[in-house]
Amino acid sequence: MLILAGILALPMSIHAETAGQPAQAAAPAAEGGALERDMKALQGKWKCVGMEAAGNQGPPEVIAVMKYEFKGMRLIITPAEPGTPDYSFKLNPAAKPIPTFDLISPGEEGETLEGIYALEGNKLRICLGKQKRPTEFVANEETGFGQMLITLERK
Repeated sequence: MLILAGILALPMSIHAETAGQPAQAAAPAAEGGALERDMKALQGKWKCVGMEAAGNQGPPEVIAVMKYEFKGMRLIITPAEPGTPDYSFKLNPAAKPIPTFDLISPGEEGETLEGIYALEGNKLRICLGKQKRPTEFVANEETGFGQMLITLERK
C-alpha cells in the first residue's frame, strides 16, 4: 500500500506551467487547430473521479478532494503539497495512435513523465508512465506502479 500511496501522491505534486515557449509554437500549422481546440476544451475546473495504479484504485478520500484546474498554460492540482515544484507540459493532439500529454520537471535533469490523453466531452483521461509512454489507458497489475490512470470530469 505504501507504493500505491507514493505513485498516487505524484499527481498531487504536479503544478504545470509552460516555461518560455507556448505549446502552440511546437506544433506544425496543420496541427495547430487541434492543439488550440484541445487547449481551449481543457480550460476550467475538473474533479478527479478515478485514479488507478497497478490495478488498485486510489483511496476514495484522496480522490474525493482532488481538483484539477487548467488555467491558460498552467495545470493546478489541489490539494498540493507545500513546496511543489512547477512542471511544464506539452500536448500533442495529432500524435498517432493516441494524443500525448507530457509533464517535464524543472531543473537540470528535466525528467519527463510521458503520457497519453483522451478528451471526450466533459470527461478527460490521462495515463502517465514513469518509464515509458503508455500505449493504452490502463494501469493494471501488468503495468505495475510504473503507470497511472487519472479520470477527470468537468465541474
